[in-house]
Amino acid sequence: MPFHAFVDESKARNYIMVAVLIAPDHLQRARQTVNQLRLRGQNRIHFTKERPDRRRQILRAILQLDMTIEIYEVSQSDIFTERHARNTCLQQLLTRMLTNQTYYLVLEIDTSMSNLDRQQIIRATLIHPYPNSLRYALLTAREEPLLALPDAIAWCWSRGGVWKNIILESERSVHHWRGEK
Repeated sequence: MPFHAFVDESKARNYIMVAVLIAPDHLQRARQTVNQLRLRGQNRIHFTKERPDRRRQILRAILQLDMTIEIYEVSQSDIFTERHARNTCLQQLLTRMLTNQTYYLVLEIDTSMSNLDRQQIIRATLIHPYPNSLRYALLTAREEPLLALPDAIAWCWSRGGVWKNIILESERSVHHWRGEK
């Protein structure tokens, strides 16, 4: 079954790229949930700016959604730059997305990396046996509310402790890939 993948990152400790996969028939409910979670006057949910009690409320709601979580993680160092870490994670994510015939990929835009992201996506689709199987967009969280999902999960994963445990103890399927330096 084709999925829609929504992707965001965290650069707090390690470089973490999170993809949330949602089947097309579950997109409407997911969007409704995210829209209902936004406070009056809030044009997007950004997990780092939420209070701890609000974070718990958001997590409870989004972890009820029918989705799969994929986490790609690389340690950052002076040698292993953010650019290299992002490319490594994106390459792994694209290989998995193309293998699973993900239909639509939405990557939260990082304007400093957008040209490189596009090049990597195009290159990956050209070498895959189904080059037309993946559509993609580089968008802001204001343009695509479902980018709040990987944003929240990436924040929790990079924060560790109780926040990471909430993700691990949820009934969601979590795939974790960890790259080497």
